[in-house]
Amino acid sequence: MVNRLKRGLFFLGVATATALLPGCATTRGRLENLQSRDSEARMEAVIETERSRLGAKKAIPLLISIIQRDDNLEVRRAAVRALGKIGSKDRNRTTKILCDVLFETDPVLRRSGLAALGELKPFPTGAFPSIISKLADEDELVREMAQGTLLEYAPYCKFALKNALINDSDPKIRSMAAETLGNIGDEGRFALNDLRSALRDSDSGVRRSAADAIRKIDPEARMSF
Repeated sequence: MVNRLKRGLFFLGVATATALLPGCATTRGRLENLQSRDSEARMEAVIETERSRLGAKKAIPLLISIIQRDDNLEVRRAAVRALGKIGSKDRNRTTKILCDVLFETDPVLRRSGLAALGELKPFPTGAFPSIISKLADEDELVREMAQGTLLEYAPYCKFALKNALINDSDPKIRSMAAETLGNIGDEGRFALNDLRSALRDSDSGVRRSAADAIRKIDPEARMSF
């Protein structure tokens, strides 16, 4: 139907035809408003972009610019949510931007970043190292969201968790990696030898988490510190 309308309006001129097509003028105006100096106009455009998803490919770089540079925190938060909804059209670029958001000072931005990553389909496995680092976030809800994401995608993140357990310099991350390996059940069995090695970690919290994880994966296991 739209193609027939385009052909029928061809001789009226491209601009006229585009303006008469449903949604075209609205999309163009919304893309312009994403660059408006007025924060209310930007917010409205961001919300409409998330809702309608029209013009997503052109909107993605504008949303990224808002996330990185906008001086209005509420608009930035909304842009993160919108990018999660439409960002699958440029998944690699979107993943990098959303992973950067996880290290923002504002905890609500970090929460929004985690939620937005969960909207990308298929889930971006390259985001797991950044998500694992959030297991030690100062914000409780960020920590819970990070662990929930890792539990949901356990078959895909287990090797990243093992790497964090072995190599991360932060004992909080090593401890939470061990805990999460225990919580993913049988998916964590492959890391039992590494968890046993963690029983000799220099940090007592890591040792306790490793012991708990081993008990969950293999209740019959015998351990010695």
